[in-house]
Amino acid sequence: LSSGNPTQLSSSSLLVLICISFPGQTGRSITTLSQIPDSELDMFAASGIHAIYLMGVWSLGPFGLHRDQTDPDLIRGYAQVLPGYTTDDIIGSPFAITHFSCNSQLGSDADIGHLRDRLHARGIALILDFVPNHTAVDADWMSSNPDYYVHAAPGVSPPYDPNRYMPSGIAYGRDPYSGAWPDTAQLNYWNPDLRTAQVNNLLKIATLADGVRCDMAMLELNSIFAQTWGGELRPSKYPAP
Repeated sequence: LSSGNPTQLSSSSLLVLICISFPGQTGRSITTLSQIPDSELDMFAASGIHAIYLMGVWSLGPFGLHRDQTDPDLIRGYAQVLPGYTTDDIIGSPFAITHFSCNSQLGSDADIGHLRDRLHARGIALILDFVPNHTAVDADWMSSNPDYYVHAAPGVSPPYDPNRYMPSGIAYGRDPYSGAWPDTAQLNYWNPDLRTAQVNNLLKIATLADGVRCDMAMLELNSIFAQTWGGELRPSKYPAP
């Protein structure tokens, strides 16, 4: 990054590819990161862009996309903000991540690294997302490491409150002031193994990006996390950090 006041361009990764595919731009369909032409990166540099934040490069699962395409409340909202939208316009939440590997629709981790190198050649940094608070409900960890998640408090028997928990008792992601985000599963930061796993995720992202945008970062502050999840976790085996 240059000194002074850097200028950042923020956009959804899929939206970038769609926009530069329009007639009059590249004249061809751009669907992966590796297909972005040099002329587009040159245009960013000439415009004084110092950093590009690409939202939504990580892997998503089918559950969140299906919900986004079928939930009646969400569908009503789409019609208000994008009249005439089609199902193809609904691409899934970039904050319901299954794992921190490149979304196969966009390419591979190697393609992210190559794009970063191409940006560096033009003096532009690449910023990617880190979503620490939760995963998608169909994330790999849900089956391989269920202890990474917040569960209903010991002694609470099923059926669990569907506004807070999945049928398994794993909590949906949320903050202290809102309802549940039902396409997400809440991670348990009182579990030291989860904290180690997330550090490793962050280190992996650091090999592909120059900076990280940390989504909902305040939710992992000890005081906020205890306010939100202390009722579930204080009776459990995990002490507060």
